[in-house]
Amino acid sequence: MAQTIVSNILSPVIVALVGYIVWLLQQTRMEQKQARDKAQEDAEKATKQLAAISGGVCFLLRERLDKYHTRYCVRGESMSKTDFEDVETCYHYYSELGGNGTGEKEYTELRSLDITE
Repeated sequence: MAQTIVSNILSPVIVALVGYIVWLLQQTRMEQKQARDKAQEDAEKATKQLAAISGGVCFLLRERLDKYHTRYCVRGESMSKTDFEDVETCYHYYSELGGNGTGEKEYTELRSLDITE
């Protein structure tokens, strides 16, 4: 009789406890999936932002190369050593960011000029 009472009380408690544990595991898995999804979404957003920043910087460097080219190749002003070093630095980062052949053409023309001290 005592065993029947214990099993009648203990069985529902064990079932409820197992059910609660299963629910906790499901909640944990769902939270982990949400965290992974958010991390992936954040990574994709950061990648897009980095691409936008890189593209913007590349554009600004290209614009700067255009200005140097106009000033020294088109207008014929003399280029100082400091300006030439700026051109070199500008082109280096421009090409590292994937700048195109137009910038390379202007850079090549700028390199062919005489440099004043």
